[in-house]
Amino acid sequence: MRLEHAIFTGPLDPGIELTEKPTPESYFKYYGGDRLGKTLKVWRVHEGKFPEVDVGLVASPWGFEDSPDAEVLSGGINSKGPRAVTLGRQGNFFLWGFFGDPSLMTPSARKVFVNTIHYMKKFDGHVPLVAKKASSREFALELPRFLKEYERMEEYVEKSFSEGVKEATRLDADKLASYLEANLEYLHATGHTFDVDADARALGISNRTVEILDVLAKRWKANAQDAMSQRLIRRYVKPEGFESSQAFETWVSENRPFLFFSDVGGYRWLINVHAKKMKVGEAVVKVSIPLEAPTSKSPVSVGAALDARKIRPGDTVTLIVRAQTAPSWHIYSTDRPTGVARPTTLKWKLPAGFEVAGDWVLPSSKESTVAGEKTFTYEGELFFRRSFKVPDDARPGPIEVTCEFGYQACDVVSCRAPTKNKLLVTAEIVR
Repeated sequence: MRLEHAIFTGPLDPGIELTEKPTPESYFKYYGGDRLGKTLKVWRVHEGKFPEVDVGLVASPWGFEDSPDAEVLSGGINSKGPRAVTLGRQGNFFLWGFFGDPSLMTPSARKVFVNTIHYMKKFDGHVPLVAKKASSREFALELPRFLKEYERMEEYVEKSFSEGVKEATRLDADKLASYLEANLEYLHATGHTFDVDADARALGISNRTVEILDVLAKRWKANAQDAMSQRLIRRYVKPEGFESSQAFETWVSENRPFLFFSDVGGYRWLINVHAKKMKVGEAVVKVSIPLEAPTSKSPVSVGAALDARKIRPGDTVTLIVRAQTAPSWHIYSTDRPTGVARPTTLKWKLPAGFEVAGDWVLPSSKESTVAGEKTFTYEGELFFRRSFKVPDDARPGPIEVTCEFGYQACDVVSCRAPTKNKLLVTAEIVR
């Protein structure tokens, strides 16, 4: 559970209480299940037992978050595995997987349900970016287990792989598992049939890192007849290709801040059209950070996100803090004179071993004169950004980045007491 998320924190305080329950034995059999503990912390959502009360449904976790407008908020004890999604959002759709109606919900669950409705109001008109067209490569890692644990699954697994994969592994469960792990970054699928991209493997570059686009642009520019670059561009970017290497290079340059790769979206580089509409000066924002509308009673709203939820060892990741002031209200500059008022502060904490990659990138401040002294303030929509590097030897698993955002809000007649917002964002390191 992402207990720091808005649906668990407000506007109602659910008062969630967690208890421990033995981890279902089936969970240990899933890929990565060997890293689970013997118990799980759980939250009771509703009363009643199956079949009197339907237990509900979950969504497949594989590829659920390979779109920037999708988020997993909680799992739930289920028969589909430890990562299955019980509470999740994609665009303006929300999955509330628990089937117990409000009369059966616990008091805390009713409040979370109300908070969820309140939260989703922010996504009116936010059409999902991705429609499912293919199986995610993480699902492929589960298939060797099918061969070991289930009878009569050979035909299903056989249909899930190309002739090349079958020839290389003979569909031996152990050989298949090792082969898929070794070639995970080169996998792609047509519908539900996986293959290894020999071109990407020859380049030694993952098809889901933006580096491959730069390499293809460089190869095509150097050799107009380069067949490999043309194949990969049509395979992962645009089926009809581009009219010239310059046109492709321009497309990559103009859309770089908004590009994301989606397995389930058809193993394509796609554009986050929602984020592309969001620009503040030179600060381009890649992610959506919903905020409560600030009011005169609560004149500043603050939120944060990382520019990627799935990150890999060696990646450079950016923390983005978004703030919004109410009309006629302002907060004070971080790095310029603020008179007697408190400057805005950002104090962040990275996981052990992670390295800072540059200073804070700050929004433009507005100059005014108060009692003959120059004062610099921020107002309106504000973005603060800072990057960090993931260690090359970082182990797979969840990480947390915290940031304390301190400010003093004032309007032309009054000032509020200095305030500190504690922000927490999460991501997952993957192979």
